[in-house]
Amino acid sequence: MSRTYIQAGVAAFLRTSGTFGAVSNMHSGFALRVVDHHVPATENYYQAMRFPHLPDFQAEILAQPRPVKAKRLAYTRSKETRADWYDVNIPLMRHSLRLRYGHHPEEMSDLVAKTREAVIVDISSRDNFWGTFNENGVLPGQNVLGRHWMGLRQEVADHDPTAPFKVLRHQRLA
Repeated sequence: MSRTYIQAGVAAFLRTSGTFGAVSNMHSGFALRVVDHHVPATENYYQAMRFPHLPDFQAEILAQPRPVKAKRLAYTRSKETRADWYDVNIPLMRHSLRLRYGHHPEEMSDLVAKTREAVIVDISSRDNFWGTFNENGVLPGQNVLGRHWMGLRQEVADHDPTAPFKVLRHQRLA
C-alpha cells in the first residue's frame, strides 16, 4: 500500500553519509557473520538470498566489498532469481535487519534512538516499493524498508524497557 510522507517531519535517508544514512542497506559499516561467512553488509546478504540454487554465485555476491557492487552483481543474473522470491523477499529483508541489529546491538540502538519516534523513510530515485520518491519534499511510496525499521524499533522497545529510544520517547512526552 502506497503512503505519502512529508520530508520535513520524518527520519529520512537517501545516502549513507546523511544523518540517518547508516540505516541504509547500502551502508558498509555493519558487517555480518553468517554460517562462517563474512558478509560486508546487509545488502550483500539480502541479494545472495535470491540465489540459493546457485551457491557459487551466492558466494561471489557475499564476497563483494561494497553493497552496491553486490546489488549490481545480483542484477546481472536477475532472470535466475529463485522462483519464490516475491513470496520470501519481505520476510528475508526483515530477517536481514534483525541479523544486522543482532550483530551490532549498541550501534543499532544508538542509530535507531536518533530517529526517536519519527517515521523512518528510505528516499530512492528508483524504488518506491522499499522506499519513496522525493517530489519536492513530498515522499510517496510504500517505504517497506523504513516500515521494517520502525517495526524493529518498536519490537526492541517492547522487549527492552531500557532501550535508548524507549527512554527518549518517555523524555519527549514528559
